[in-house]
Amino acid sequence: MIAKPPIINCASRREVLLATHSIQTSYRNIRDQIPHGALLLYRGRWWRPADRLIMAYGRSPYVHSAMAAVVSMANGTRLKHLEVVQCGRRKDRVRYLSDVIAQHPGRIDVYEPRPTVAYACGCNYSPDQAVAEMYTLCYSARYGWWDIFRMARWMVPGRRLFLAPDTDDTLQALPWYICTAASSHCYQTGGMDPVPNLATRSTGPGDLSRSLFFKKLFERLIP
Repeated sequence: MIAKPPIINCASRREVLLATHSIQTSYRNIRDQIPHGALLLYRGRWWRPADRLIMAYGRSPYVHSAMAAVVSMANGTRLKHLEVVQCGRRKDRVRYLSDVIAQHPGRIDVYEPRPTVAYACGCNYSPDQAVAEMYTLCYSARYGWWDIFRMARWMVPGRRLFLAPDTDDTLQALPWYICTAASSHCYQTGGMDPVPNLATRSTGPGDLSRSLFFKKLFERLIP
């Protein structure tokens, strides 16, 4: 005799939904477990129209990407937050990860690069090279506003029927980068293309989150 599945009432469904969205990780407890060159993905905010468009277009809850770097100091090691953003001074693109989490609690998920996947594909991944390239972009890259407008064309209903797939990584217009293109480029510099068959300039946060090259470690970091 086959047992019937339990009936979940509306109150229980709400509790399950709230429990799913309330999973948070204390940064203090796991900071030593975040690897050098880890991918940081930001969750969007539903009250922001731009975030809602990015989440809908990318089919993911993410709207921004950055990279973590382990830095040796006199009193131990600290984690830095590296990103390519459109506003502020370029030197402000490099900050301590703890400060960023305090500013954006519950929004950052941590993804770990998987060198075994790179080795299986015949590549030799080096996190040091990836982080070094991200440092370079943080201080030299300009924000790729044109790539934002170009990717926005794909959001127009019906336009995908008339646009050819963008698969050529060599078409990246240096030194113009958006956040996800910078992340993808740096991991390629480290030895592994996280999203094959998709151009660097067209890579979005959702594409990085679905890449086999990354494994989710922690979600919704809080101080």
